[in-house]
Amino acid sequence: LNLFSFLILDSTQEQVRVPNVIALAGLPARGKTYISHKLCRYLNWIGIKTKAFNVGDYRRKVCSTEDCESQFFSPYNKLGAKMRE
Repeated sequence: LNLFSFLILDSTQEQVRVPNVIALAGLPARGKTYISHKLCRYLNWIGIKTKAFNVGDYRRKVCSTEDCESQFFSPYNKLGAKMRE
């Protein structure tokens, strides 16, 4: 273990202590999910525990498609706010 490896390990351990959120937003079919999974895989590989979440998957699990569409996340939708809690 040389000095360079020690510095990398030390800085990685300090980064793990601070929780972070990386949010990707953009047009459909532009590679957001692909990039997020690649980034998650890399961060896990270097020792930083990460998870990837897809808000669309969460919305589909919580409610049926006929009950909520894009209005599910609207701040004016009281039923959607109750379901998100």
